Amino acid sequence: MDVDDGFENFDEVAVAVRPPIPSQAARLSWDVLITVAENAIGLPLLQLMRTCRILYHAGAPYLLADRDIEVGDSLLRVLSFCTFVLRDPERRARPLRSLRLSSRFVVTSTARDQRYLKMAYKMLARVFRYAKNIAFLSIQDSEEILAGDPTGTGLSKALSSLRKVTRVELTDARELTQDAFAEMQAPIEEADVLFDCSFKHGFEHPDPAFTFRHAHGSLTSLFIQSYGGEYDFPVPETPFSTLRSLHMESTDPQTSLVSLMQAFPNITSFHWHDHRDEEISDDVDRWPDNSEELRAQELLLTADQWARLDVLGAEIMPCYIAGLQSPVRRWSFRSLRVNNVRQFHTVMNDIRPSTLIVEFNANLFDHQEDLELFPVFPLKHLRATINLDEGKKPTGRFLECMSHALRTLALTSIALNLCHLIKRKTVFTSLPLNPDGQQSSDEEDSDAGYNFRMEVVDDMSTPDPIRDYLSSMDVTAYAEFLARIVPTLEVISIIHGGDRQTVRYDDPKWYFHIARSEDGAISIEKLDPEAGEGLFERLAA
Repeated sequence: MDVDDGFENFDEVAVAVRPPIPSQAARLSWDVLITVAENAIGLPLLQLMRTCRILYHAGAPYLLADRDIEVGDSLLRVLSFCTFVLRDPERRARPLRSLRLSSRFVVTSTARDQRYLKMAYKMLARVFRYAKNIAFLSIQDSEEILAGDPTGTGLSKALSSLRKVTRVELTDARELTQDAFAEMQAPIEEADVLFDCSFKHGFEHPDPAFTFRHAHGSLTSLFIQSYGGEYDFPVPETPFSTLRSLHMESTDPQTSLVSLMQAFPNITSFHWHDHRDEEISDDVDRWPDNSEELRAQELLLTADQWARLDVLGAEIMPCYIAGLQSPVRRWSFRSLRVNNVRQFHTVMNDIRPSTLIVEFNANLFDHQEDLELFPVFPLKHLRATINLDEGKKPTGRFLECMSHALRTLALTSIALNLCHLIKRKTVFTSLPLNPDGQQSSDEEDSDAGYNFRMEVVDDMSTPDPIRDYLSSMDVTAYAEFLARIVPTLEVISIIHGGDRQTVRYDDPKWYFHIARSEDGAISIEKLDPEAGEGLFERLAA
């Protein structure tokens, strides 16, 4: 929410701070006015405040409290906001709980605005020094803001003085941002930081442990992203013992996890992505020639690390090279291919998950029908998204090969999302309009205009063997086939999806419960979608 006090030019902004309460006594007691303001929220409160100066002053703290405040994206708005707050800082700054600051007021300022820009920085610093109760702080382009401070370090020191911040969002952070937040002694619990390590800045090694060094006893969730650079930093004297969730992304490859493991020893959920193209990230031939040597070194350093790791989301080759060997309950990744099956087997043997969430293409079995895709693993739950469009074998034959590859597993549940993008075409339709503008089905009405409509529909005229196979597939028979190959199966889910990235509500879905008698007979019960989804959500939790 933008707060603007109605100033039209900078001269009005620069007026002296006015008395917080009008000199004329209120006809209603302040208790009554505050009760009125307390029970009017959002736009009604703002409209109420505009009716008279008494309600304006009574309602201001409630307008600012417990709301996500956008300071403003122009110099005038920043000055207006600061002036509004500083007219009565005790009642207007202290209620602030959530604040968002953008660098646009800096980058859009011209040379003639420098006087007012310096004024804005001074006023912002004052606001932060009064706003002792800020719990959420978001700064877009934080380095741009701190580097552009004409007062030197006034704003940086004011930010560092905050003591009640529990959640932080920062973008384009570099040295100045790290230094400012390294001085902030606040009980930060969640942090989301985008570091800018692009070559033009010479900032190569972002250090989240230093940035939040005073939150080592409170930080529970950390989301770090980086344009370039590698997270390779000195291990802090005091590890972050409370951190449980770590999400890491970078444009450059991260070959070692040692710094992260030692700084954040009690991680239970780790998601890792390096933003390289999928076709490259798991193409073994494009990884470093010394991958095996790197892995051997990392295995010595990562032994016995991250003993509490429970959920892992990371591709095969990064885990392989980094020597990740912490046992997990659930592993998810997107790129299982023929050229990384060996590394997949190695990582599976190291981390031994009970639940696997994976994506692969139908071409896995193009050259080797008896491919040992899943050697003997203690795997209980498999969730596989399969792109049927990438493969030479007929769909039926591929499903047979894939099903036989599961025979070595003692699975309890399996969910298959069979994805195929049906060809689409654009169809134009038209209906004549009566003179009164209503649609008419009488095409002989020569005086009528036409209403044209464009629709994108399935192209059923183009031959599509995958579509034909899926539409005629006996799903119950295939579920029984799976149940016989994997004798431990209890629950099966099959989805005919279009886009492999998302499951749509209208995608055909089948859920089956399998019962086995003592003599080995199999009976399959088809579950309704709601019961089936609930069952799988509980199993995959």
